[in-house]
Amino acid sequence: MKLMAIAVPGQVMPGSSGNEVVAKLGGYDAIARAHKGEELLSLNLSVNPDRGHLIASRDENGKPCALLVTVKHWSNGRTTTEIIGAAASMFRFNRPADFIHISHHPVVTGLELCKNPIDAYYAMAPPYFTKIPAVANIFKEGMSSAPQIERAEKEQENQMINQVVQFEDAYVPTGPLHSSLGATPDETLMVALDELFMKRPVWLRSSLDEHLPQTFTSWKKKIAFSRTCYIFSDGPWRGCMCRLGYDPRSDPSSRMYQIIDYRDPYYRTISWKTEKQGNTKSGQEPETVAYGVDSTFKSIISTVRNFNPEVHFLIPPSRQSQLYQLCDIFDAGIQKIINETVETGQVMPRTCSKTTGWYSQATLSKIRDMMNVKSLRMRQNRYITDLE
Repeated sequence: MKLMAIAVPGQVMPGSSGNEVVAKLGGYDAIARAHKGEELLSLNLSVNPDRGHLIASRDENGKPCALLVTVKHWSNGRTTTEIIGAAASMFRFNRPADFIHISHHPVVTGLELCKNPIDAYYAMAPPYFTKIPAVANIFKEGMSSAPQIERAEKEQENQMINQVVQFEDAYVPTGPLHSSLGATPDETLMVALDELFMKRPVWLRSSLDEHLPQTFTSWKKKIAFSRTCYIFSDGPWRGCMCRLGYDPRSDPSSRMYQIIDYRDPYYRTISWKTEKQGNTKSGQEPETVAYGVDSTFKSIISTVRNFNPEVHFLIPPSRQSQLYQLCDIFDAGIQKIINETVETGQVMPRTCSKTTGWYSQATLSKIRDMMNVKSLRMRQNRYITDLE
């Protein structure tokens, strides 16, 4: 036996077998054809709880339940429950407001011919469709399947998402999305973000979090971010949060804010896999020792609210691929290359490239080589510390 569940925007008369519902849906043949389609099906009929078939809308964990059960009440007060089966597919109407109620009683001078209209039990409304183009789904909470609930939660979450820009786009956003104006942002957080983005128009999220109080939740940050910045999805500022209205592609001074996708050669060796397996068996994580910095960078560290050495390449990368902003790398040699206006043997590119930004490939390769050497030294220092 193959069951399907259909969420019907109406009620079944007490004691009814539900045949009127089947008729409203087009009969058993139409329902059988629905099994062969790709649509999700659901059977959540609102029936008399004293008799008939019941389907729980949610289980104890809040997940949708599609188990069909028969409940019988005996004359001696005993109640028995029999499980009929599980629904193989689910279906619900996305626009329940398309169904309007048509009473079986005629209406005369505005009054229904019924002794007590308030207590009258109405049959399920026939499927007369309205011309409403889009309405709120009032049955979403009670009659949604798990994938539908997840999609709804994701849609609600994405209402506060930042605008995303690709490198090929002609323009960058100058203001927030209209959908992000509904929620009220934290004023203190907005002031802090405005100051940070005026000081520096491009940030990686990890770098920005260093300068924000840890008391702000991710949701508060998401609301504030949606009003202050947008995100590049690719190019030399991939993953960076940029101040609304600021276009780094037209500003050569933004070269220092470019990211480098660093892939540590260490993760291409066998030793790191062996070390990882050994640490997993022992239940211990390898100790990470921060690399020493000179006095110039120490003065900067003292001004950072939540200093994270990984952001500044002061500890070896913890992932096979890790993004760093060039301006955040605390290395005197690398910073010297980054801030040079004229490269060795050639003038800096006059146009911004999607691959290398405002730098040449030779310069970025040189920076990557220097990072390889520094990463190796930091790992060697860690091993020496472990031996001591």
